[in-house]
Amino acid sequence: MQLAMKKKAFLVNPRNKQKFIYFIGSELEKAGVNLHHSAGDADYYIVSTACIITKRTSVAVVGEDTDMLVLLLHHLSPRHHVIFL
Repeated sequence: MQLAMKKKAFLVNPRNKQKFIYFIGSELEKAGVNLHHSAGDADYYIVSTACIITKRTSVAVVGEDTDMLVLLLHHLSPRHHVIFL
């Protein structure tokens, strides 16, 4: 379906935004991407999940929040694989 309004007007509605997030997530899972959803503020959940996964393989963490960088620096150790932020 093609969007008939401006992206910003669509995403300002929390219900639209959540449905869009779940849609993108389902498409990523179909493509074989390992995906985790979090309720509320997800900084710690993202970092703890990345730290668990990076014990086995490298991880890419995408975010705009410097809190995640600080949490990653705090929780990582030399035994972890590479994390790209």
